[in-house]
Amino acid sequence: MAGSDGEEDRADMMSRWRCASMVAGWSPADDWWAPEVEWAIDAVRGGRDLARACWALGAARA
Repeated sequence: MAGSDGEEDRADMMSRWRCASMVAGWSPADDWWAPEVEWAIDAVRGGRDLARACWALGAARA
């Protein structure tokens, strides 16, 4: 069951990220997502190197 809770937590974070991205101007619903979004979320949840994940996300968006 713990894995299920973890997946729900991850899904919640992704949902909040998607909503905030759309409010900030990412008009098509699919524009907010990139694999690097999940890397950043996983870094936050796992206490890993967030700077590296954010760098990868910025590079993907550039």
